[in-house]
Amino acid sequence: MQRIYSAIYVCIALMLFSGAAAAQSLDMRLCDQSINTVAKSTFVPKSILFKIARLESGRRVQDQMVSWPWTLNNSGAGYFFASKSGAAQKLNKLMAAGKKNIDVGCMQLNIHWHARYFNSIEAMLSPFENVSYAAKYLEQLYRETESWEKTVKYYHSRNPKFNSVYYAKFRDMAEPDLRQLSQPLMASANQGVFGIMQTTARDKGSLIWVVPQGSLLFAGTAMSAPAFTDIREFRVAPLVPSLQ
Repeated sequence: MQRIYSAIYVCIALMLFSGAAAAQSLDMRLCDQSINTVAKSTFVPKSILFKIARLESGRRVQDQMVSWPWTLNNSGAGYFFASKSGAAQKLNKLMAAGKKNIDVGCMQLNIHWHARYFNSIEAMLSPFENVSYAAKYLEQLYRETESWEKTVKYYHSRNPKFNSVYYAKFRDMAEPDLRQLSQPLMASANQGVFGIMQTTARDKGSLIWVVPQGSLLFAGTAMSAPAFTDIREFRVAPLVPSLQ
């Protein structure tokens, strides 16, 4: 009888391990799949999105370097969680403790500057929404600087003391195998889904954040001020709160 119980325990343990491994295999692809989808509707080069994601949330999983969606960084202290719910719980605890310098998700968006433009913390953690917002941010930085080098630098900081080191790491990264990003975005409860209108580098308009759907829309020339004027200090409202 004891052997039977032991065999049952082993079977249960193996099932749990297999389930956890399968979930991990899915989650380790979410950032890249989101980049692949977002790249179809932005003029930001896919390689730039890919490399920034690796710099910001990269970790080794199953002997592969991947961008991990459930990543937080609190003033330099990094956290990697097994699930979106785990990351959200930690993030809520940090915020309740008064912490504000926290970077979130695939592209490590800072909550102090960007959280207000998401419907919820969970939405900010969503790989697709996180990458989509980051791409629109990079578009605005490129329109301002007309330089991809400055765009990447300013994504991190406008302070040369910090952004020069960041860009050096970016520049020295191997170019990604873009075939890795060819798989379609998989449906998951861990990611949001919303549409983005395609834009080009010549478009000079701003972005509109529509609630409660949380969709990013391109406003053409309807607004004269750029959406983002300063990575560390917003001098104009970056996104219109509602069209309704």
